[in-house]
Amino acid sequence: MKISYLNYRDLNTSLLRYDTDQVQPFLDLLNSQKVYNYYCIKDIITIVSDFVCRSNLSKNPFQRSLEDYQRMPVYNDKFNKSISDICDERALELEKKVLENNKKLIVQWSGGIDSTAVLVSILKNFSKEALEQVEVACSHISIMENNIFFLNHIHNKVKIVHNNWKFKSDSDFYFVDGEPGDFLFGSEFCINQFMSRYPTKTYEKWSSNMAILRQLFKNKENMSFSNWFLNEQIENFNNVNVPVETVMDFFWWINFDNRWSVKSYGKIISYLDYSDMNKDSINLIMNNGINFFNTSDFQQWSMSKNNTGEKIIKSIIDYKMPLKKYIYEFDNNEFYLNFKTKVNSNSLYPKYSLEKPILILDNNISFNTFNIMYSLPYLQKLKS
Repeated sequence: MKISYLNYRDLNTSLLRYDTDQVQPFLDLLNSQKVYNYYCIKDIITIVSDFVCRSNLSKNPFQRSLEDYQRMPVYNDKFNKSISDICDERALELEKKVLENNKKLIVQWSGGIDSTAVLVSILKNFSKEALEQVEVACSHISIMENNIFFLNHIHNKVKIVHNNWKFKSDSDFYFVDGEPGDFLFGSEFCINQFMSRYPTKTYEKWSSNMAILRQLFKNKENMSFSNWFLNEQIENFNNVNVPVETVMDFFWWINFDNRWSVKSYGKIISYLDYSDMNKDSINLIMNNGINFFNTSDFQQWSMSKNNTGEKIIKSIIDYKMPLKKYIYEFDNNEFYLNFKTKVNSNSLYPKYSLEKPILILDNNISFNTFNIMYSLPYLQKLKS
């Protein structure tokens, strides 16, 4: 068996429920340096739950499993599709899926840039017949984030459902979200943690700024972790020949290689009704959940655009500008184009209960809501 998803972030939350003597074997396992290093990543990049090196699965501390849709394509330096063309093609692919299977499609819309681009592609490319199958899941916060778009293109034009819906074992519909769109463009972490402190260095060679990067990625006062983490990234992108030249490229790579599969898999699972969780419902949701940006073409676009100027960020306003331009071509909203920035939309989505965190999913889609007596031998068995 191999792990598909391992929630490092909630390990401490789970361990607090057990006596020290029960927890100790697991803590001993974490003392393995390789496992401990991965566990510490959540302290540096605080929103990380799992962290999987896609470019070299053998680097991961446990045996990992990736589905085909989670894998990184082989870099093609001749790739030249525009992001607008890729969005349109993706929408037509979804339209065919909806019509052929006669299923409704729920579009998870936060009002943010990624989900608005998804909805634009659907409204722009779906036939009238296909649009009859579309429902937009949103909330009052979604409307506040992009009220003009809501009034002009959603209200009284497409069906609306509240975004607190849950996927159950008897659900029979597709749903699509804007994941993992964040990882196509630079890095929000770089903007917040590096560009704000060193605005002139963001597009300098990363190799000329290693001293700053070591300080930024140190775990507390542990410089050995920083050295390990940075060296791992350098070795990985050199092995797959993806162009990573600037500091921004370096931060982009961290997300693109290590967080892509986790964000796609983990977000789909988060829509599941955990009161109805079983092997069948997990299989069903994985077959019906769609991450819009999780395709080979979107990844090729991202890998090939590091040095063309399309992903250059001079300020937070420029973040995701290629998608904002795609939206503007449809709605002509100059304010959204020029001033919309990335905000945290996680509060808009259904969340699992912290009382019952999912810690492990293996490639047979079994699951474990942390049972210490089961998890410890399970993890030890999977340890590489």
